[in-house]
Amino acid sequence: MLTMSTESGWTKSLTRRCSHDPLFSVIEEDNSARRPLTKNLRQFGFRLLVAADLAYGFVGRILIGALLLAFGLVEYQLLLIIAGLLFIPLLPLVLSVGFGLLTKHWRLVAQGILSLALAIGLLVLRGLIVGFLTTPPVRYSEFNSLATGLLISCAVGVAAGLATVDDAGRREMIGLAATAQIAIIPAWTGSCIVLGFPALAGPASRRLLALLLNVVAIIVTSYITYALLRVKGSALRCFKAYSTQ
Repeated sequence: MLTMSTESGWTKSLTRRCSHDPLFSVIEEDNSARRPLTKNLRQFGFRLLVAADLAYGFVGRILIGALLLAFGLVEYQLLLIIAGLLFIPLLPLVLSVGFGLLTKHWRLVAQGILSLALAIGLLVLRGLIVGFLTTPPVRYSEFNSLATGLLISCAVGVAAGLATVDDAGRREMIGLAATAQIAIIPAWTGSCIVLGFPALAGPASRRLLALLLNVVAIIVTSYITYALLRVKGSALRCFKAYSTQ
């Protein structure tokens, strides 16, 4: 059962079980060329696992970030919006789904989906609370078209997949871009339920569709990127065996 604590029992047990297991590369070397092996599967899998763990720290960061983000959206204060997005760790949750699907680590997939759903719910809740504490209108109404948002999300998914295996680039900036594609819509929706939806933002159903498309795009493109990079999960037997329990 997936539970929330300072560190879940599953994470502790999995860490103990795999603590003596050999390290395995994320990218398997083929006979034709040697590729840089700067990450190992266990390290990366554990990083995603811990990031998606339903711990109090995870919930606290979401609540703090959502509060700043919602206030920034209502008042259209860019610094508050950016500060809120930096607190909200959504990219590892989405990557957990793509990585888990490719490597057949179903427990990681479930953990990522559950944590992402909880995060979105907390964002809506914080938006509602901020709506009751402020006055209309909601000043933020600048959303990309569905096609533009989808293109940006695809680029984020590819960049995130590449960054996790070569340790290059500014991953925090990629995370910020991914969070912006996902977190703004639920926080904005929560506030608009109370304060009213700006006419310039278009119908609320279009925003919710954009949220769904953005999430799916990041998952699918990260999955494809990992597949092209030949990410394998079969070597990490302890993680895969435990993920099915």
